[in-house]
Amino acid sequence: MGSVQLCVGKGCFLPPDDETKEKLRRYGLRIGEMVNVKISKPRNPKFNRMVHRLGRMCVENLDGFEGLDGHQAIKRLQYESGAGCEEIHAHVPEVGDAVVRFPKSLSFSDMDDVEFHDVFEAICRHLATVYWPTLDAKQVERMAEIATND
Repeated sequence: MGSVQLCVGKGCFLPPDDETKEKLRRYGLRIGEMVNVKISKPRNPKFNRMVHRLGRMCVENLDGFEGLDGHQAIKRLQYESGAGCEEIHAHVPEVGDAVVRFPKSLSFSDMDDVEFHDVFEAICRHLATVYWPTLDAKQVERMAEIATND
């Protein structure tokens, strides 16, 4: 079955329009029939712009970030903080135990709104702790939000 968007109703999910109703009919689903679903909340493009603006702010204001673009800065912050990363624990011969982090994609198709906000908040906490200790995470988040509205 393909992907469809549904609206939240009282204790159920509802098709938001006739086109979606027709698409569901074509699948031959019957009332009471069990289906598997993955629930995700669509992302707001405003927050995508905000995280990229945060990356550019880091490039413009933090030592060691020069030469990176905003996307690279966010990937570095994901790696440093572990936010939105997959980790592999391995034993490397002649080196020892190692943990390798792979930052996940923050794209709309790969990460839903809830996970994206968790990653963004963790990056803001990391920035406040490591790079801007005179600020708290909410202040870092607010700076990115204000810069996005420019």
